[in-house]
Amino acid sequence: DTLITSDDDKYKPFKKIQELFTSDTDVFLNKPKIFIKNACRGNEQPQQQKRGNYSQWCNNESDTFIIFSTTPGKLIFDSADPEKGIGSYFAECFCNVMLQNTISSKSLDDNLMSISKMVKQKALAGQIIQRNTTCDRH
Repeated sequence: DTLITSDDDKYKPFKKIQELFTSDTDVFLNKPKIFIKNACRGNEQPQQQKRGNYSQWCNNESDTFIIFSTTPGKLIFDSADPEKGIGSYFAECFCNVMLQNTISSKSLDDNLMSISKMVKQKALAGQIIQRNTTCDRH
């Protein structure tokens, strides 16, 4: 499980932070929630759940959208120049695309597809951004 570190060197599992917003607080009940997990995933897999006649990969918490910067078992690609403080290719591309989105408004899904293509081009190793959602489409 991924641990999140704060400035005071306290650690909390990512799942616990997610639970604060999905099940431990009524304020966010039935409201869409977006989590961005920019960390190596190890072999973590989203849970599979049966819906109708087919199985679908999803997160059990409702109204939750999780953006993973890598696929399971893959490492994060960091920018070639750590002196610039850019961080991972995903973080760099995410910030660039979202900044561009203030000029020409696109859907989140379109932006994530653009980010995925940019990361893939930068990494040259086919890193793919995985998106899981339980938000119902209307």
